[in-house]
Amino acid sequence: MATRVEAKKGDIFIVVNDEGVVLGRLRGDALDGDPEESVEQVMESGPATFRPSVPLEEMADYMQEHGMDSALITTAEGRLGGILYLEDIQRRLMAQAGGRRAETANLRPG
Repeated sequence: MATRVEAKKGDIFIVVNDEGVVLGRLRGDALDGDPEESVEQVMESGPATFRPSVPLEEMADYMQEHGMDSALITTAEGRLGGILYLEDIQRRLMAQAGGRRAETANLRPG
């Protein structure tokens, strides 16, 4: 039984198997096509994924170099952990950098 999902441009759906392993990514506009097409036919197979241990700065650099606005976070087994957005990473890095500047300012010689 086929079920149609109402999606807006910019929506992202993550396709996983029964074990929660990421198979692909489906963007909302992909659902505008032929209603007889399967998810497998319209999804982006094998999207880039990152492990939770990857430093945020490294992840942000990779995402910027590859024009990505979001990244999938998975376990070593490929199970979906979540989605991390570049905007959120940048906000966090800026906050961390601001904190380091404040700490450095407090260390001025007296």
